[in-house]
Amino acid sequence: MLTCLAIDDEPIALEIIQTFAERIPFLELKATFTNPRKALDFLRSEPVDLVFLDVNMPVFNGLEVAEILRRQTAVIFTTAYPEYALKGYELEVADYLLKPIAFDRFLQATQKIRDRNRSCSVVASTPLFVKDGYEWVGIQPHLIQYLESADNYVKICQAHQTILIRSSYPNC
Repeated sequence: MLTCLAIDDEPIALEIIQTFAERIPFLELKATFTNPRKALDFLRSEPVDLVFLDVNMPVFNGLEVAEILRRQTAVIFTTAYPEYALKGYELEVADYLLKPIAFDRFLQATQKIRDRNRSCSVVASTPLFVKDGYEWVGIQPHLIQYLESADNYVKICQAHQTILIRSSYPNC
């Protein structure tokens, strides 16, 4: 399930996004906002996987919001202005939907986010096997807090365990 919210200064655009989201079983629209500042306040206490974001809004535009959300959550721009596509690319937005948005294109964009999230969760939950002394030990990559170099060894530090593995790579 992907949780999402929508930010657009046009209530009709928000209604369309809400109608589309209701048709997609893996999407849960948590809220819609016409005011980007209120949306950001909401996101501080209720993080989501995806934000549908209009670009051209008065006072606080979508480019500024996308910069704030950068790398925290996936963003799909929803706009009538194709000239912001390059800036969207620079801000690493997940997709760019031009208004009027067709349902098929909306579905394609959300499926891309869902598939990307699935891939990340599979990698994060797949154990990594390393040799600790003479034993093979399985560790979960998402539990690694940090790695530390120690001469010819690498320390893999987790909350409740530190594993020391020999590194055979020459120093650069």
